[in-house]
Amino acid sequence: ELARLRPGPRHLTLFYLIVSLGGVVGGVLVGIVAPVTLPGYLELEIALVVIAALALVTNLERPWPIQLMITVVIAFTFAALVYRVQGFTEDTIHVERNHYGVLRVKENESRMEGEDMKYRSLVHGAILHGEQYLSEKYRRSATTYYKTSSGIGRAILAFEGKPIRVGVIGLGAGSLAVYADADDTYRFYDINPAVIEVANTWFTYLKDSPGKMETVLGDARLSLEREAPQNFDVLAIDAFSGDSIPVHLITYEAFTEYLRHLKPEGVIAFHVSNRFLDLKPVLLAIAERHKLEYAFLHETGENGGTTS
Repeated sequence: ELARLRPGPRHLTLFYLIVSLGGVVGGVLVGIVAPVTLPGYLELEIALVVIAALALVTNLERPWPIQLMITVVIAFTFAALVYRVQGFTEDTIHVERNHYGVLRVKENESRMEGEDMKYRSLVHGAILHGEQYLSEKYRRSATTYYKTSSGIGRAILAFEGKPIRVGVIGLGAGSLAVYADADDTYRFYDINPAVIEVANTWFTYLKDSPGKMETVLGDARLSLEREAPQNFDVLAIDAFSGDSIPVHLITYEAFTEYLRHLKPEGVIAFHVSNRFLDLKPVLLAIAERHKLEYAFLHETGENGGTTS
């Protein structure tokens, strides 16, 4: 359409300037306005509806079959937008979006020990970041990939019986707080302020824990670089579930910083389950360069899911 509507040579400079300005406006809308005004990633569907409407406006003088075809496209894109909104809001009780992405708190039911149990889950984009049962009986149960049989669960339970300090990169719903005893300290690092707010508002892992809970807002690696040695018994790093991972947290230099905060007999526990990337060879190479002992635990859940 731009090529068809372009003016004569005399006005091409202004034409291309306006086209460039349109790109700038689009970037501002998607990068700044959308995260503030839209609850979820709906800008693609909205843009398709707007483009289809513009196509109709610019083709009003063309034969009616073309106009009918474009009208059908408008109806299709609008239906896609409605479908997207319905799917996005299904079972969702809270939505929060900022420049780090979209957080959704969902509430569902599952069958446990012969009774229906309500539970809440925290979803960041399409990635699950923790679940919690709402009943008094089960709400302090370790769930998803934090169960007692998981790698991080076993690492923490290995110190059972003595006070420990645990560092956690990636707060999520705060699920790891279920392992804390009254004389334990858990220090959570998260770059997203919305995650900290949601974990304290919609989940009770942090509130229910008898241990001392600390949260640090900011990039975990930078925060650790600024801090004095924390003397962690366990440092759990759970920031690699999505398709766009924080690579700076899984480098040789990052491990140097982790070791500075770790006790001599401490454990660094990485959660490396990922649909897109195989991170095990990277960790193996780093561990060997640092001359660390290492182990890999692969667990298959009841629903076929895996944690590593």
